[in-house]
Amino acid sequence: MAGGSAADDFLGTQGDVWDTQWDMFLALVGAITSLALLSRWHDRQLPAATAARPVCAVPVG
Repeated sequence: MAGGSAADDFLGTQGDVWDTQWDMFLALVGAITSLALLSRWHDRQLPAATAARPVCAVPVG
């Protein structure tokens, strides 16, 4: 029962044994693409975000 067709039906692979691997591969491609496209914009936003942050009045340590 654990390894039969009921397991495939439960996972929803739709007959493709590589469905899960394709999903993970495409998630990796999307993550790398978003990093490549948005990293410069993110780096430009950081100085503005740190300048707008209030300074802590209580010393830490």
